[in-house]
Amino acid sequence: MTLGGTLAGISPKNIILKLIAYALSFRGAILGIMYSLKLDKIHKAARGDDPFGVQGCLIQPRYPFNLPLHEWAFDWFLPTGDCGYDNPVVPNGAALDALQRYFIDI
Repeated sequence: MTLGGTLAGISPKNIILKLIAYALSFRGAILGIMYSLKLDKIHKAARGDDPFGVQGCLIQPRYPFNLPLHEWAFDWFLPTGDCGYDNPVVPNGAALDALQRYFIDI
């Protein structure tokens, strides 16, 4: 999606660049939805009764274009936690307002 926005920003009046930018943006959005659905399926299988349902978890991450982002910027891209069990936890004693508490309790 970022590449599409960058292309559109180069020359917003160029129809060809605009079409390529839209195509890249839609591709990015669709890939994001597909990855989210896959992760949801992994989380449900990891918390369910089917021990063989967790498929798609890789030991070594695979990023688009096979770039080793986990080696270049490991603080940002190195996976943490086990597959399907990486829920963030709010520390005990943290002061949350009503809206934050609502989103935590969802």
